[in-house]
Amino acid sequence: MSTQTMTTFTSMIKDGRYSRGYDYRVLVKNAPVGLGRAWEFDLRCESISYPSQNIETTQDNIRPGPIRDHAFGVNYGSVSGTFLDGDQLELKRFFEDWQRTVFDPESFKVNYYNDYVADLEISHFKMHDSQSETVTQKPVYQVLLKEVFPKTVNQLEVGTSNGDFLRVSVEFQYHHWTKII
Repeated sequence: MSTQTMTTFTSMIKDGRYSRGYDYRVLVKNAPVGLGRAWEFDLRCESISYPSQNIETTQDNIRPGPIRDHAFGVNYGSVSGTFLDGDQLELKRFFEDWQRTVFDPESFKVNYYNDYVADLEISHFKMHDSQSETVTQKPVYQVLLKEVFPKTVNQLEVGTSNGDFLRVSVEFQYHHWTKII
C-alpha cells in the first residue's frame, strides 16, 4: 500500500468519513388501527438489517456457447431486528398486539392484508461534521419498507442467572422497499 493511500485512509477515519453502524433510527409509520401512534425505536433498537434485494434469474440455454442467466423478477428477504424492552415489556406487547391484527387468536381466521400492514423507515445518519466540529443528525441513507408486518416474534428467554437486558427479536416481512435518500 502506498504512503499516499495510507494517508488518505487515515485522514478519512479521522474526519469521520466512514459510516458507523450505530448511527441509525427505526420508525414504524402508519401503524395498524388499535396500535396507536407511530413508534420510534431510536435507542431501543439494538440492531436491525437493511433490506436485501435478489434478482431472480433463469438460464438461457437456447443459444450456443456458455449459458447465460437472464433476469425475470425481483424478490426480497425478511428483515430482522432486536429491541431492548422496558420494565413493562411494552415492546413485546406491541409486536404481539400487532400480530393479533393479522389473525384472530380465537378463531385463527386471518384478517385483511391492508388492516395489518404498516411502513417501516430505517434511516442512517452522519453524526459528525468534521468541518465545523459540530454534531449533526442528517440522514444520508434512508429506506422505507412497504407493507410490513411482524412475521415472527421470537421467544423471550428469562432466568435467574440472566442479569442482562431483555431483548425482543422480530422478523419483519414486507412486500417491497424504496430508497428515500
